[in-house]
Amino acid sequence: MKRRTKIALYIPALETGGIERSLVNTANLLSESNYSVIVITSKFSDVVSTKLKDDIEVIDLQSDEQKASTPLLKWLFQDRSLKAINTIWMTRNVIRSYQPDVIIAFQSGTICALILNSLRTSRPKFVLRESNTPSLALRSKYFVILRIKKILKKWAYKNADQLIAISEGVARDMIENFSASPLKTRVIYNPTVNAELFAKKVDSLDDKSYRPDTTNFVAVGRLVYQKDHGTLLRAFREVVNRRSAHLTIIGDGEDRARLEKLVIDLELGPYTTFLGAVKNAYPHIKTADIFVLSPRYEGLGNVFIEALALGTPVISTDCPSGPREILLDGEAGILTPVGDHSALAEAMMVYIDDEELRNKHLKFGLLNSIPRFTSEAARQSFDDLLVSLR
Repeated sequence: MKRRTKIALYIPALETGGIERSLVNTANLLSESNYSVIVITSKFSDVVSTKLKDDIEVIDLQSDEQKASTPLLKWLFQDRSLKAINTIWMTRNVIRSYQPDVIIAFQSGTICALILNSLRTSRPKFVLRESNTPSLALRSKYFVILRIKKILKKWAYKNADQLIAISEGVARDMIENFSASPLKTRVIYNPTVNAELFAKKVDSLDDKSYRPDTTNFVAVGRLVYQKDHGTLLRAFREVVNRRSAHLTIIGDGEDRARLEKLVIDLELGPYTTFLGAVKNAYPHIKTADIFVLSPRYEGLGNVFIEALALGTPVISTDCPSGPREILLDGEAGILTPVGDHSALAEAMMVYIDDEELRNKHLKFGLLNSIPRFTSEAARQSFDDLLVSLR
């Protein structure tokens, strides 16, 4: 009997979010394709891990990490530094023990490259997956730190056997700004559109955030700098001055308190609902009239794909790198300039007033955009990648 190819997927934390959903979907489709799959992580959510197929093993470094930490080590090192050292050491041991044929880093590709370079023998093929636009995602208030991060990322790209970009825009950024080799860089879109997406859309809503007598907008995304909800709220203030509308914001993050204060300052309380993180956002997206988000940058933007697939028209800022690819240069949704709340407000009001345009964009997206993001398309792309690594 032919031995199954062993694949390890590496991610620092397997919790809720677009990257995490992509890892789960990828792990499941690889398992369905008869690969032996494990997931290596140092922090995971039971809610996420239960979505993995039964034959996929999750290596939980967090429990071993706690066992490895002694009072002496905690005294010698800061907790954060100790955690990083433990994680690197234990990940190395797992790779040596499991001996995968291929390891795919979904995040922390530089750390993964360092670990693999310490293995003098039995080094698996290394695939580094870039999930965001690297020139924008690398941030630091210190120039020297930023420079070091860029050098390390270039080094990691050079040491990878193959590079995956989740969009054409990310691939261009990797090549132009980080010297990634075009010959080993390929775009593999996320397997976002699958059976689970359509199965979970039918769950009933248990909240009263949606109003039957108004236009309902929904925004789904972490409340962080990247997503720039402040621009969305300022745009929505202009909308409610002239139209009847309600905005539901789903997600949590470090900016929540600031955004809730902004809602008060803009007097948007009666028109805005924060739901925080929810287990299943699909029914909220499906029920809404319009999906809207105003990110500063993206790698791709799974949630835009999910909204289109669920039949909800999409408005987004024209940020690098995903929305323009997904919305096909504006033929499958409306794109507005990054940070321009007035332009975003105008787009929101255009969609409120013109249902025919919403339906036209939606139909075009379903026919021409969505097929690129199915599990079937991703499965073929990963099969081609893995064959190239033999």
